[in-house]
Amino acid sequence: MNKFFTAYDPAPVVVTVNDAPSVAVQSEKESSNINVIMSRYARTGVMPVVSRQAMYGEIDSLDFRDALDVVRAGEHAFSQLSSKIRRRFNNDPAEYLSFLEDPNNLAEAEFLGITVKKSVDKDIKPVIIAPKAEVVPPVEKKE
Repeated sequence: MNKFFTAYDPAPVVVTVNDAPSVAVQSEKESSNINVIMSRYARTGVMPVVSRQAMYGEIDSLDFRDALDVVRAGEHAFSQLSSKIRRRFNNDPAEYLSFLEDPNNLAEAEFLGITVKKSVDKDIKPVIIAPKAEVVPPVEKKE
């Protein structure tokens, strides 16, 4: 039978066992210890400099819904490609888009059939077709 704990009961003991290896970066242990940071400050009088600075700037005025629609449209367009092309990009739409953003990949994109080469034949002169204008004589008013 389950027991309901009240404020007057001792707190239950909970034990968690995690046998997985730690993913914490141990090489940063010394520099992130507050005691080490304060002892360096006491010796030198200088606080450590943070190498990563905040970035500020303008962004497009997309709200969450618009951004989500853009991402979904990109994923849908990627899913419409052949499996051979998707496999070339490890089935990752982000890898595909970063490939297309690099102008050095234009030849491979044309070979894969993703883009079409824009060719301009210099021997062909453009022909402008304009409608033939008809001259209509003015209509005389009869009284």
